Amino acid sequence: MRIIFLDIDGVLNDHNSLQKGVELLPEKVLLVDEICKKTGANIIISSSWREDAKNCTEAVTQFQWVLGRLGLVYGRVIGATPCGNTWLRGNEIEAWLDKNKGLWDQYIILDDNSDMLPEQLPRLVLTHSADGITRADVYKAIELFGVNDEAQDGG
Repeated sequence: MRIIFLDIDGVLNDHNSLQKGVELLPEKVLLVDEICKKTGANIIISSSWREDAKNCTEAVTQFQWVLGRLGLVYGRVIGATPCGNTWLRGNEIEAWLDKNKGLWDQYIILDDNSDMLPEQLPRLVLTHSADGITRADVYKAIELFGVNDEAQDGG
């Protein structure tokens, strides 16, 4: 299974939307959904937003519902990185990967911060918080999963 570790701020929103009090942009959710459609990837929430739920299991349900309302059709939120710690994001991702060995084959990380472990950096699609996820980021994510250009063009 292919996995996307998904951050929220700086990926599903941008500087302008946050200034206006808009937390999530549907057009950014659609870009993530495009990655899911073309690669068959599922989503693990790695954002600190998961801490706002009563527990991480509830966060999964909440994110699936919210992202679905904003256009997520092909992607499915299947988990979240461990809650209740102050580790670097890379350590949280490593903990999830270690706990779920055999569940995943490939992963990428969509994040606007590079606080990852050195071995994770090649799997990081680093977005810019001013812009959120862009079309170029989508192409990079699909390429990291090894999906060919023909599939990227819908062919």
